[in-house]
Amino acid sequence: MKRKILWMLMSCLLVVSLVLASCAKEEVVAPGEQEEEEEVVTPGEEEEEEEVVVPKAGEPQYGGKVIYFYQMGTSAGGADMVDMGRGTGIWYATAVVEHLMRGNVEKYGPRGTNEYGFGNSWVVPYKFLTGALAESWDLSIDSIVFHIRPGVYWTGESINPGVMEGPREYTADDCVFNLRRLYNSPRGSGLVGAGFIKTPVEKTIYAADKYTVVIETSRYNSEWWWLLNGWGTDQYPPEVVEAGAMDYNNLIGTGPWIMKEYVPSSYVSFKRNPNYWRKTTINGKEYEIPFIDELVNPVIADESTVIAALRTGKIDLDQQARPVYMESLPSELLTAPVSGFQSVFSMRADKGPFADKKIRQAAMMGADLPAIAKAVYTEAYWYSWPVSEGSPGYIPLEELPASTRELYKYNPKKAREIILDAYPDGFTVEVTTKDMIDLVEAAEMLSAQWSKIGITLKINVIDYSAFSNLQTTYGGWGDMIMGGGMPSLPLTILRGSYGHGGWGGSNGAMWFDESFIEKLNQASETIDPVELDAILRELNLITKDECLYIPIGEPIYRCCWWPWIKNYWGEVNDIGITQPPMAQVWLDKDLKAKMGY
Repeated sequence: MKRKILWMLMSCLLVVSLVLASCAKEEVVAPGEQEEEEEVVTPGEEEEEEEVVVPKAGEPQYGGKVIYFYQMGTSAGGADMVDMGRGTGIWYATAVVEHLMRGNVEKYGPRGTNEYGFGNSWVVPYKFLTGALAESWDLSIDSIVFHIRPGVYWTGESINPGVMEGPREYTADDCVFNLRRLYNSPRGSGLVGAGFIKTPVEKTIYAADKYTVVIETSRYNSEWWWLLNGWGTDQYPPEVVEAGAMDYNNLIGTGPWIMKEYVPSSYVSFKRNPNYWRKTTINGKEYEIPFIDELVNPVIADESTVIAALRTGKIDLDQQARPVYMESLPSELLTAPVSGFQSVFSMRADKGPFADKKIRQAAMMGADLPAIAKAVYTEAYWYSWPVSEGSPGYIPLEELPASTRELYKYNPKKAREIILDAYPDGFTVEVTTKDMIDLVEAAEMLSAQWSKIGITLKINVIDYSAFSNLQTTYGGWGDMIMGGGMPSLPLTILRGSYGHGGWGGSNGAMWFDESFIEKLNQASETIDPVELDAILRELNLITKDECLYIPIGEPIYRCCWWPWIKNYWGEVNDIGITQPPMAQVWLDKDLKAKMGY
């Protein structure tokens, strides 16, 4: 109780009056993510053991406490990443539970080859993954085989006593339990929709021996790695599920951290796992990790409180600060870009004015996309839908055919001519969106721009629950609806937003083309990365010509950390979903004191 009161007092004291400076940074044309051409073989265990020379990091230090903030909210939600039906604390539980694969930040990140910054908070591309609980894997059309890493143990330690009798080894049986549970859960809808795993999973997902898991498949799926290592694929011991996996007090994992304290609506804290299986090599010397003794994730609902805590050193690392605050923060703070999810407004192609492709194209020309992205987000990738730079199928703007490239150039005069030629008095449509400030602002800007070309846009703003319910009606909305997804997962986005639906979004445009879907299925089953890229480029070009979605930008946030956080370069995701490599971070206590904190 004392700790909760102290934390609440600190949060209240930190609500100070900030002078917010508007950042006049130029918008970014395209993501610049160094993503992959898909590979079919695992990187292998030997990659994570490569010697890594960490620049300007000094000698590692053990001990200390780091306060790390991810996202505003009123509670930590629940600890069960698989139970999609109830709130999940995706940035809390992942400190304890692990995945089959992880991002190889040591080899490919800024401390290694710097091929990939790990700044996408949702997805780590396949090329940059390596083994975690699975040390390797074999792929074929008929199966996916995971080889479980021997010698990895559940800690057996939880806040509530008696959940597990003690540490025990993580085995293939544990993996099978989790994969079957995922498939049969709401979170596993993507696996079900992808349809490449044979059923029933009680017979087709099984342990061949203590360290071998077999998943029988009916065909290859080129984004299998995301479906089996993305959202909800965290590994929980069956004992935790039986005790109640939503309760943080029951949480046990194999990860670098062990639950220490859970104070609802205040903070979640973790202590160092002294028997963690991973090690890291720095300047030729191997070290056990984690380096720090305690990791604290505060629960804060007010943005000004977060910024005040960051600028006064009460928070050591903030993963997702808005660019608008950058000029008001101390210059000593180090920063790196963070992105991930893009929002769009669909135009229904099955009825009304937008059923006409020429009208949709005119609507696109009548929208100043860079201006909307910059006004709403300050910094954003405005040209990244539905495929972002570096992903298979990406087409640079300058490489588009002239007729398609013209659609991305703001031209209200030509747009108005096309609209008024078909509708002399113009027409009115309605867009339905969630009650989020950025989405409402984007809709208002689009409405103002479209008013100049003969389109009257009415904006219907509804709360999150109502919006979710509306989506389940599938087609029950009016002319337009807000959508979105991760353009770094082209197959997931193309299937979800231009096909028959699926994980990653819904076809808000209600556009269905059987030849497109046939080509999409071909891409999904293509193993060769060069061939896959060619097919996805063809599909990407079709979507751009059809103009079914008005993209409002993929926002760029800023990961901010103080210089006393060492061996860190802004990586915000090293396991496939929203968890920075905090196990490799150490705290320079002397530097922190020298800086007056």
